[in-house]
Amino acid sequence: MANRVLSQVKALYNWAIAEDIVPVSPAARLKPAPETLGDRVLDDFELGQVWRACQLLDSAADWEGAAVRRKHGDIVRLLMLTGQRLNEVAGMAWDFTAKTWTLPRERCKNGHAHVTPLSEPALAILAAKRAREEEGPLVFGVKGFSRAKKELDAAARLDAPWCLHDLRRTAASGMARHGIPPHVVEAVLNHKSGTVKGVAAVYNRYSYASEKREALRVWAEHVAQCGRNIIIARAA
Repeated sequence: MANRVLSQVKALYNWAIAEDIVPVSPAARLKPAPETLGDRVLDDFELGQVWRACQLLDSAADWEGAAVRRKHGDIVRLLMLTGQRLNEVAGMAWDFTAKTWTLPRERCKNGHAHVTPLSEPALAILAAKRAREEEGPLVFGVKGFSRAKKELDAAARLDAPWCLHDLRRTAASGMARHGIPPHVVEAVLNHKSGTVKGVAAVYNRYSYASEKREALRVWAEHVAQCGRNIIIARAA
């Protein structure tokens, strides 16, 4: 975040210098901080804790309206089940065909339209959402996760810090652990620069639709089981 802010500040002052508004940039000699790729992957116990915490958001003390609280919990559970990005799930539209969710290319980070098969647990979340609220163009239509994340952290009580994007990495790693081939995992994540490269990337236009559906089915069953295990452990 610091490096993103520094980049914006430098751009602002470069413009101001070009317009003769300021003589020099105070950020000219500042260097970006070293960056490392995230590597946090939630284990099965942590997955169960987060899944259960999302359900607890419905019954916790209200701070912004129960409907908004449920939306945040549903979004996080869909992040866990689908491995997609937060802004993509949060901005999901009511446009599903044949148990699939299609994201237009203008909303995808890499500019490629993306089709995500929806598992039974994901469909159940969406069906419950449709049954309890009036239907609008967007499934959720909420912004801002800072407060919701704090509430989620308090309910999940994980030992190590984590962020919502870690759920995407966890899904990818979990599918691989279940024997899903790397190219199918990349297809689920809508990655275009991984194992399929060069000539294969140019000529291979197979969508891996059935393979993606099976991968997400296996992963969704695993996530749901992790949640059930937490409930059983607490009951015992």
